Amino acid sequence: MNRNGSTTMVIDRIQDDDDKEQQLALLKILALEKNDALAGKGLSAEDFLKELDAMDAPYKVTQEDAEAMQAAIPPNTPASAAAVFDLLATLPADFMAEGRDDRPPQTRESF
Repeated sequence: MNRNGSTTMVIDRIQDDDDKEQQLALLKILALEKNDALAGKGLSAEDFLKELDAMDAPYKVTQEDAEAMQAAIPPNTPASAAAVFDLLATLPADFMAEGRDDRPPQTRESF
């Protein structure tokens, strides 16, 4: 809002204010990291990537796990959305001719 040509009040959405705070925090982190890098305290790109790989190690899927997961997939499972569409297209014209008999949704408390 302006009064006599000067800004007297600024109205922002809460999300805009949160976004600005996050941007300022990121800029502060970048400035601190830049100072560390200039002082020789940072990691090389190679060491950084090694640390990332070490963090991922517990989550990597072994060949044995991949084979076990593959074996758990039922036979004749469609391999793609196109295969699913082809299966649906083969359904008879009278499939669900009587319509669906869905139960009504559960009632839930509002927030």
